[in-house]
Amino acid sequence: MGDAMEKVNYPEIFKKAWKITWENKYLWWFGLLLSLGVGSMGFRFPLGGNLSSKNQWSGQRTEIVFVNFFREQIVWAIFGIAVAISLIIILVILANISRFGLIKAIYSLEKNKPYNFKIGFQQGKKYCLKIIGISVLLNILLFFLVAIIFVPIIFLFYLKALWLGVAAILFGIMLVIPLIILKIFMQEYAYIYAVLSDVRIYIAIENAYKLFRKNFLSSIVMMLLFIPVNLIILFVIMAVLMIIGIIFIVLGMILYLLLGNTGAIVALVAGVVIFFLAVLLAGSLYQVFRQSVWVLFFMEIASGKTKDIVDEKVAEAGPISEKITSIGEAI
Repeated sequence: MGDAMEKVNYPEIFKKAWKITWENKYLWWFGLLLSLGVGSMGFRFPLGGNLSSKNQWSGQRTEIVFVNFFREQIVWAIFGIAVAISLIIILVILANISRFGLIKAIYSLEKNKPYNFKIGFQQGKKYCLKIIGISVLLNILLFFLVAIIFVPIIFLFYLKALWLGVAAILFGIMLVIPLIILKIFMQEYAYIYAVLSDVRIYIAIENAYKLFRKNFLSSIVMMLLFIPVNLIILFVIMAVLMIIGIIFIVLGMILYLLLGNTGAIVALVAGVVIFFLAVLLAGSLYQVFRQSVWVLFFMEIASGKTKDIVDEKVAEAGPISEKITSIGEAI
C-alpha cells in the first residue's frame, strides 16, 4: 500500500483526540503520571563554571562552595542524590506504565470497549519494561549513529583542519536531523505496536520502521501540523496562567491592606499552589491529547480495514510482513 496521506482526515483526528481527552477524565491520571515522568527526564543539576556571565570567577566560587558542602555533609549529600535518582526512576517507570494504559485506553474507546484507569495501570505493570526497552534501544542506536558521524569530525578539528571541519559539521547536522526524526516516529509507532499487538521489542521496532517508510509523507505532515497546534496550546496555557497570576496579585494586595504581611503570605502560598496545580493539569491534558492524536493517526494509516488489531496476535516467527494481520497488510 502506498502513502496514505490523501485519505487521512487530519482535522478530524485532532477533533476526535480533543473529544477523547475532554470526555474521559480518568485518562487525565495517565496523562499526569506521564507528564511527571517526561519532566523528570529533563532533571539537571544547576552546576557549572559559568553561572554568571558578568564574573567568570563566580561560577568557580559556587563550585568551591558546593564541593566544600559536599565534603562536610557527605552522608546527607549522598542520601539526597540517592533519593533524587530513586524518585526519577520511579517517575519514569510510572510514566511508561501510564503510556501503556493511555494507548490501550484510547484504542479501547475508539473500539467502544470498556476500559478504566485500574485496568490500564495493572496491565501496564506487565508491559512497562517492553516500552522502556524500546526507548532505550532506539536511543542507544541513535547515539552510536551520531557518534559514527561526529567522531571523524572531531578528529578533523584535532588535526586543525578548521574549514574542512566546519563543512563536515554542517554535513553531519544534515545527516543527524533525519535520524532524529526517524527515531521519533519509530519510537512513537513502536510503542503502539508493542501495546496493541503485544509483540517483542525488535518486531515492534521493525514494523514501526516499515510503517513510517510506507507512510512517510503523511507522517511528516502530521508532525508539521503539531507545530501550530502546540503553539496554540502553549498560548492558551500561558493566557490561563497569566489570568491566575493577576487574580492572586490583586487578591494579595487586598489581603495585604486588610491583614498586613499575613494576608500577603496567604495569598502568595495559595497562588503558588493553584499555579502548580494548573501546570500539572495542563501537562496532563496535553499528554492525553498528544497520545490520542498519535494513536488515532496510527490506526488510520496502519489499519485500513475493519479487522481488530488486538483480536489476532502477531506470530513472532517467520517473515514479519507475512505474519502481521490488519497492521501488516497496510505495511
